[in-house]
Amino acid sequence: MLFKYFSFLLLVFFSFSLCSIVFVITIAYSYDNIGLSQKNKTPIDHVIVISQGRRSFDNYFGTYEESNGFPKNVSIPINPFQFTPSFQKFTISLSFKSNDSNVGKESFLINKGGIGKETPGNNLNFGIWLNENEHLTAGFESKNGKDFFVVSQNKYTDNNWHHVLLTYNQSVLKLFVDKNLQAEKKTQGDIPDDNNLPFIRLGANFLKQNNFYVGNIDNVLLWNRSLNENEISSFFSNKDIPPGSIVDVRLSTTNIKYSNKNFPLNFNGSNYFDLKLIPNITEGLIEPFHLKNTKTPNLKYGPVVYEKSYNYGFMDGFIFAQNDNNIKPNDNAKKDNHTIVMGFYNNSEIGPYWDLASNFVLADNFFSVTRQTDLTNNLHLFTSEEGNFKKYVPTTGLSINSTVLDLLEKKGIPWKIYVENYDSSLNYTNENESSKRYLTLNPILGIPRFVDNITLNGRIQDLSNYFHDLKHNLPAVSYIILPDSQESSPKDILKGQESVVSLIISLMQSKHWKNSLFILTYSGSGGWYDHVPPPLDSEFEHGFRVPTLFISPYSHKGIVDSTFYDTLSIVKFIAYNFNLKPIGFKDSLSNNILAAFDFDKTPRNSNESVANLLENYQITLAKKKTIIKENIFFTFNIYLIVLVSIIFFYLFLRFIIKK
Repeated sequence: MLFKYFSFLLLVFFSFSLCSIVFVITIAYSYDNIGLSQKNKTPIDHVIVISQGRRSFDNYFGTYEESNGFPKNVSIPINPFQFTPSFQKFTISLSFKSNDSNVGKESFLINKGGIGKETPGNNLNFGIWLNENEHLTAGFESKNGKDFFVVSQNKYTDNNWHHVLLTYNQSVLKLFVDKNLQAEKKTQGDIPDDNNLPFIRLGANFLKQNNFYVGNIDNVLLWNRSLNENEISSFFSNKDIPPGSIVDVRLSTTNIKYSNKNFPLNFNGSNYFDLKLIPNITEGLIEPFHLKNTKTPNLKYGPVVYEKSYNYGFMDGFIFAQNDNNIKPNDNAKKDNHTIVMGFYNNSEIGPYWDLASNFVLADNFFSVTRQTDLTNNLHLFTSEEGNFKKYVPTTGLSINSTVLDLLEKKGIPWKIYVENYDSSLNYTNENESSKRYLTLNPILGIPRFVDNITLNGRIQDLSNYFHDLKHNLPAVSYIILPDSQESSPKDILKGQESVVSLIISLMQSKHWKNSLFILTYSGSGGWYDHVPPPLDSEFEHGFRVPTLFISPYSHKGIVDSTFYDTLSIVKFIAYNFNLKPIGFKDSLSNNILAAFDFDKTPRNSNESVANLLENYQITLAKKKTIIKENIFFTFNIYLIVLVSIIFFYLFLRFIIKK
């Protein structure tokens, strides 16, 4: 009897000890190699980042109701540049009210073209501004940079409304202020430079984007002809507006012929507004349409395409850029697919991504950092350093001094880059085309020290290790690169989506989920239409919007986050979370992504999210069983080992006691 009690107590003690050891080991594994000495500022111990190629926000979420998707009745012309009126003759009329805030500087009321750069196509087509002495100056520059300006006799920073009219008949330039002729100048037939820009700017100089005006502007009228004496007299006396005005912006009328109805009549010294010279187009307008084929031809993309598409912020040159014979097509791009840029997907094709948006956080104001090459934008997932990078990594490698990976390494915080079907020979020392294209997705292998240093190079591994590490030790920061499963056209988006969903599900089913953040983003728009222009108040020329999802048990549920973010916001969060110093000036200007989370709440369980993803994706039953079986098998093995160990030690104890 005593033996039985003793054996039972030993068994209980051993079981408790073994469970304690298992618990301690589990905790150790969970926190091993994440730099416990580096205290996180959030509960996030693991950040996983994946960039899935080239897609615009509107292309994926343009019809997602809660987001800033397609405006009602939106359409763009096949050629927005077909209306380019000549201003060899012109008349400008406007009202303004200014104060002494403009004293001592040039303050532009209205202009088309530049000033101060004697280059054909950049010279001032026409303009009116207050000079440093508070006098009105008006006129134009010829194509060879010759100036023809007239200056008023009086000062006009008196906080009163004044009416100015400037007219040119290809012979004489005349300036009227408050019905009186203030100045005139003969030109011997010189004509203004004409850069064919489809807009005029109010409140700032066009070329320099400075010389800001402070005050009010109203009643803007523009003709591409000179008004005769009778028209001017009738206009001043009876307010009869001569016919044929190209621009008509008045508070007293509804006859507004510009694109933005929220016209800011007040200028604060830092803002400006562009009035588009809109053609009277009744045909050739293309609306966004639903793409039912998940594999489409490749589009033209890159800096030249983006600039044409951007069209000075009017976001209507996308079709023209695809159809422009002067722009060389990318690989697999077809000449006759120019209207496909207006295509979009919805939850019929990308249901899992929409499901993730409805359960986590979708960022609808997230921009790629630049309108430059894929290489440049992908580099900004790691660094804020700028460089004049061309399409491919040079054979000498990239000269990048600091990345977020260097800072993590310096503090002993582990990181890895997981690469689908990893081939270590594809680095900057390999000059074949496959390597060049590969390095645009994985530019870290274009930096010599990450190739030559055994320790650093060893942290770049095959994707299979991601699934292994989920069961053991997941690094603090992980980047995942899927060269074969990118979602850029002409690849099938379903393949890329399947890969990403499997990565997320595996994370959700792992022990690391409760302290993790998975970020899904894209390197650039890839030529696809987006209606939101990049911000103008930045010191940097941002690229277009890209879809981005923040997936974490701490994410707000089903929230569309409209905070302005860019790619460097991800780098900024990593630096913040792991107490790293800022990588550079550029990333310090980017907003952190903290608004997407509530770190005070209890982390959400992943069961419901996994079930929704599996159901929504409609993967094969075999795939579902594989995922479930793999996890059941893993769990079963753990318990089996513990059980066998207990039985073994129980028998061992009985044998020892009998002896």
